[in-house]
Amino acid sequence: MKKILFFILLIFGFLFLISPNVEAKFNNPDSIRVYVEPHPTSFIADEAMSAWTKATAGKIKFKKATKPEDVQIYVRFVKNIGKSTDSNAIGLTHHIYANGHRLELIEISEKAPNGRLFSRDARLRVMIHEFGHALGLEHSTDPKSVMYPTKGTKIIHADDVRTLKYIYGW
Repeated sequence: MKKILFFILLIFGFLFLISPNVEAKFNNPDSIRVYVEPHPTSFIADEAMSAWTKATAGKIKFKKATKPEDVQIYVRFVKNIGKSTDSNAIGLTHHIYANGHRLELIEISEKAPNGRLFSRDARLRVMIHEFGHALGLEHSTDPKSVMYPTKGTKIIHADDVRTLKYIYGW
């Protein structure tokens, strides 16, 4: 009996260790309200949202707001990423509380730390990556994942979608 109990505890302990340490950030992931500050490259946020909707087969959908009030994700473009501990950061997602509710704030740097402008492709990669964080994903150790922390890809990896399935219970 002790061996069986030990075995069951061992299995549950193992499952606890391998489960992602993530939480659902949105009760209705098929209706996430997003405000994107006006900017010459704000259309890239639309492309990033579209990429996540496509990768999740429509399980995650975004609704663009024309005003910043009562949104769940707010995207803004900044001169540099001030709150990051990484001086090379070009994107940052963190949460703040506004009007009594949690808001995922995505900040995208206008320029690289060396002062150069980003290519369209680089901005899209960063935007898709930061939307992944807003949805609840952590960094990945897989260089093929859009959630890889440095110079990743813009292709959303199947593992990222599986983690979202786990988070949101689809």
